[in-house]
Amino acid sequence: MVTVTVSEHPERGRIVEDFGDSVLPAERTGRTWAQARRWAIALDSGRLVFADTGDLAPARS
Repeated sequence: MVTVTVSEHPERGRIVEDFGDSVLPAERTGRTWAQARRWAIALDSGRLVFADTGDLAPARS
């Protein structure tokens, strides 16, 4: 279980996929908008979000 910060609001969820091998850096995509994120996280609220490693923290009990 991890806590992810989405729009400055921490929410708990579970990592469901790691796209680390397929994420291209911004300079390779030729754009600065809509960048791919490494992790797919199923939030406890039912939403699916995509985040980078810096957006994650271990969940606290």
